Amino acid sequence: MEYLLIPILWVLAAGKITLQSRFSKNDHSGRAQSIFFNGIIFSAGALILMPSLFDGPLSPYTLVLGAIMGSMSFVFQFFYITAFSRGKMSITVVINNFSMLIPMFLSVIFFKESFGYIKIIATALVIVSFFLTVKDEPPKSDDKSNSRGFDWIWLICTLVAMVSGGIASFAQKCYAAVTDDFQVLEFVSVSYITASLISVIAIGIFGIKEKKINIKPTRPVIVSSCLAGLVLGVFQCLFTYAPYVLEATVLYPAYNCGASLLLTVVGAVFFKEKCCVRQYIGIGIGAVAIVLLCL
Repeated sequence: MEYLLIPILWVLAAGKITLQSRFSKNDHSGRAQSIFFNGIIFSAGALILMPSLFDGPLSPYTLVLGAIMGSMSFVFQFFYITAFSRGKMSITVVINNFSMLIPMFLSVIFFKESFGYIKIIATALVIVSFFLTVKDEPPKSDDKSNSRGFDWIWLICTLVAMVSGGIASFAQKCYAAVTDDFQVLEFVSVSYITASLISVIAIGIFGIKEKKINIKPTRPVIVSSCLAGLVLGVFQCLFTYAPYVLEATVLYPAYNCGASLLLTVVGAVFFKEKCCVRQYIGIGIGAVAIVLLCL
C-alpha cells in the first residue's frame, strides 16, 4: 500500500509544474506578475504547514537554515517559471533534476561523503544528456515558424534554477545533519514564509524601480497559484513522510525518473511540445542518470 505514494507524488509534482508552466506561457505581464504568482504559491503552501509552528519553540537551526532554503526557493521558482516561458517544459524539467548533483558535490566537500564509481558514471551521463537535450534541431529552410536562434536566456534561467534548487536541497541536508530536534514541517513552513516575504519585498523593489507595480490579480492567476500552492503543501507533507515507510533506494529513483517521464508526456499532450529524436534520447539518458544518482 505504501508504494501508492510514488504515483501520487508523480501526479502532484506534474500538477504543480503544469500549473506553473501554463501560467508562464499564457501570462506576459512581466517579472512582478511572476513574483506575485510565486508569492501566492509560497503563501498557500505556508498556510497548510503553519499549524506546526505552534507545536513548540523553534530551534535556531530551523530558523536559519529554513530561511536559507526559503531564499533559494524564491530564486529557484522565479527563474524556473521564466525558463518555462521561453523553452520546453520537458527539457527544462530534465535539466533541473540534475540539481541533485550540487548537494552531492557539496557533501563530498563539507561532510567528506564518498562519491563512488556509480555516481561518476551518472555524472558523465548527465553531461551527455545535457548536450543532447539542450539544443533544438535547426529549422528547415522553408520552416519560418521555428526560425529564431538558440535562446541563451532560457539556458541561463534553467541553469540558475538548477543551481539554486541544488543549494536549497543542500540546506535541507545540512539541517538533517546538524540538528537533533528534527522539526521537518516547521523547517519547511519557515522556508515558505521566508520566500513569501521575499516575494513581497521584490514586488516593492520592482514598483519603486519602475514607478508602478504591474500586477494583474485576475481570477485565473489567483486560482491557479493557490491551487499550485496547495498541491505543493500536500506534496511536501507526503514527500517528508515517504522516507519513513519506503526505502530510499526505491523512493528517490522511482519518483525522480517517473516524474520526469510523466512531465515529458504532459509537455507533449498539453503544450504540444515536439522534441527531436536526439532530445528524446537525451531525456532517456537523463532518466537513467537520475536513477543512478539516487542509488
